[in-house]
Amino acid sequence: MRGQSFTEVCYSDTRMPGVPLRVGRYTIHGEIASGGMATVYLARMAGLAGFARTVAVKRLHGGGGEPELLDMFLDEARLAARIQHPNVVSTVDVVRLGDELLLVMEYLHGESLSRVLSALKRDGDDIPLDIASAILCDALHGLHAAHEAKTENGEPLCIVHRDVSPQNLLVGADGITRVLDFGVAKAMGRLHTTRDGQVKGKLGYMGPEQLSAEPVDRRTDVFAAGIVLWEMLTGQRLFRADSEALTIRNVLEKTIPAPSEFAPRIPPELDAVVLRALSRDRKGRFSTARDMATALEAAHGVASARRVADWLAVAVGEVLTERSNAVRAIERSEPTIADVDIPIDETISGVITPPRGTSRKAWSRLGLSALVAACFVALGIGLGLHRAWSHAPAAGAVDAGGSAVQAVASTPAEVPTTSSAPTTSEIVDAATQRPTASVPRPRPTSRPSPRAPAPPTKCHVSFVTDKDGIEHPVTVCP
Repeated sequence: MRGQSFTEVCYSDTRMPGVPLRVGRYTIHGEIASGGMATVYLARMAGLAGFARTVAVKRLHGGGGEPELLDMFLDEARLAARIQHPNVVSTVDVVRLGDELLLVMEYLHGESLSRVLSALKRDGDDIPLDIASAILCDALHGLHAAHEAKTENGEPLCIVHRDVSPQNLLVGADGITRVLDFGVAKAMGRLHTTRDGQVKGKLGYMGPEQLSAEPVDRRTDVFAAGIVLWEMLTGQRLFRADSEALTIRNVLEKTIPAPSEFAPRIPPELDAVVLRALSRDRKGRFSTARDMATALEAAHGVASARRVADWLAVAVGEVLTERSNAVRAIERSEPTIADVDIPIDETISGVITPPRGTSRKAWSRLGLSALVAACFVALGIGLGLHRAWSHAPAAGAVDAGGSAVQAVASTPAEVPTTSSAPTTSEIVDAATQRPTASVPRPRPTSRPSPRAPAPPTKCHVSFVTDKDGIEHPVTVCP
């Protein structure tokens, strides 16, 4: 497979359809989403000790062979790795396949906001106001985390997403919305530098400064978030036109109406939040994404994650069910770890790897045998200790060899030193917690003490229960 492109391996006529592609520890299955720059595939990540995880693998269109695109791809992975937040899709790994790079992300069960809005429009439904507010507030909190991200040295990265749109907001089946796709994000210290005057992103969701090739900051993402909120509330597109030129003109010049002009159900407080976010003068916008989220929560309130999840299950329930079934089918069909060829250096941290030259199956059998042996040894020692404690005689008792055993009924006796492990019958007796009539014999010395006279024939062994509920044998003579 080395030297071949993703397209050649996945879509060659010589390859059977439906057969997944294995790349290192990843098994790549079918496509789940496609955008203007990349396609996302469902995949499974396998590791040692039966570890497995469902992930999403992103691949640039055209193979990403151009150095500029590869640099941008690496930038996305590097930036996303610095953003740790519940409302941002995290990056797991970057994998090389021939001349291509594959971006591995966590798989989250849900649907993009763009597809959700399309389904609502098709069915003639409106999104409830509190749910629309909850979705956008989640996105704003994720954006704020990106804006606040820092380098390893604590220096601000000054990340600006620059492509905030319904396509890049994932509404999870758990009711939580997450931001994804930092492929065109702008940040300080990027490996890839955007060419002067080059426009990145979707025209209908850009700020005026972005279209004018002026410097962008976090308020550019606030403007885009305002567009998304306006379109969720009205069910219409704000700036999109029949041509790119008209779309650009709308962004720069079109009068922005209040959402309530198209949806009378919208209160004035919500109108005010939207229109402030859509101020063409950046100074008139919210200073941060978090400030906008706070104002949005105060304007109308937001739905709980459970309510969003229930609503999503109704809005796109069939799609979610089909995808869940597909994921379960893939997980059931995945090979066991013994069948997956994983390089030794690709192991989970802390897992012992077999010595070089040792087969993985032989190492597994050796480890299993050692584990079983250790368990038996521990069981024998533990039951032997229990047997010694349970068989300790009460105060004044005399063992069969005539040696007095100093013990108190309420305190376990000192464990005698023996030269052999307990027998099977002794283990059974100890396991049932019922001591036998015999008393453990200590190791004989070089000069054994004189043997004491045997107890009278009428003597018998009885049991005394101490305050801890442990029975001790006691010789009783009439």
